[in-house]
Amino acid sequence: MPGYLGSAVAPLINDLPKHITNPTIRKNMISPSVYGVLLIVSGLLAIYLPETNNKALPVSLDSEIRTQKNEHESSMVSLGFESHKL
Repeated sequence: MPGYLGSAVAPLINDLPKHITNPTIRKNMISPSVYGVLLIVSGLLAIYLPETNNKALPVSLDSEIRTQKNEHESSMVSLGFESHKL
């Protein structure tokens, strides 16, 4: 869904400099500035997604693999499946 919104709004942002009448504003910097602000805001909002909220960053790839494995096993147990280790 966000892709549809982005593809609908992108041409409007690109046409935005044509509608600015203030001569002190550099028109060639408006579109990149809008995209830059949207990028920063979306990155900050991603912190609050359930997958990243209150989670520490992994120190290494091995620690991330162990964390994912433990989360998978605990979710399977909560669903009623027994944990089988090979």
